[in-house]
Amino acid sequence: YLVEAVLDDLLIQCQNQGETPVPVMDAAGVVIAEVNVADACAALSQWDRRFHRDSRGALVFREFAMQFGRNPQWTVPFDATQPLDTPHTLQANATTLQQLAQAVLNLQAANIAPDAELGAGQFVQRTQADGTLGERFPWAGTHNIEGGFNVFRPVYGSDGSLLPRRVYTPLPGTELSAEAAGYAIDYGSSWMMIVDFTRHGPRAKGLMTYSQSTDYTAEHALDQTRLYSEQPRLHPLPFREREVAARTQSKVKLRLDTRVE
Repeated sequence: YLVEAVLDDLLIQCQNQGETPVPVMDAAGVVIAEVNVADACAALSQWDRRFHRDSRGALVFREFAMQFGRNPQWTVPFDATQPLDTPHTLQANATTLQQLAQAVLNLQAANIAPDAELGAGQFVQRTQADGTLGERFPWAGTHNIEGGFNVFRPVYGSDGSLLPRRVYTPLPGTELSAEAAGYAIDYGSSWMMIVDFTRHGPRAKGLMTYSQSTDYTAEHALDQTRLYSEQPRLHPLPFREREVAARTQSKVKLRLDTRVE
């Protein structure tokens, strides 16, 4: 949503800025850096406006959105009496350019180029049982801050798992980590399913992005994670008895003992 609402206005403003550095100031108003935003602007102009794994420019916009989210620069703010049409129109002012410049600084701190693919800076990587890091999977998907629906994000300082986990330190004012050289995803869309109710019965596809098994040595520990990373797509789900029978891996019979001692 935010891309549709502000990107065209942002491109006009940064293209007008050209090679002229943008001053970035701290909370006290002291200039701490002067940033050339031309490369970031070029990356945004070539961006496909999606958050696919190979989308180039998405990381620049993500970091801009992080800054914008804390201090929105809308010409017309949200109006509860016009919820479908507001807010709209990005303000062409120094604050907007400073937000883009700060986005550039954040990416530089994480050693990420403005035109890097999203998957180069957004990833899933499990910590192994012995504490070492496993395979790093490039990851597609948006964040809440951009107004996306297929949401993935790092959640620092919150861990609801007993499995080992590498925790990174984010840069100030963002979820980007210089230590991780990106966003180490550990929260977001998990079980995905779509169902088509046809004349011949339901047809369904689904995927569990974090895979099924907690046993790191098991066949199903990373299979669906790899599937999503390589090319986000859903797997056909059996519904009819013959389809279920053909895919059955094992059976367990349970017997209820209702006797009262």
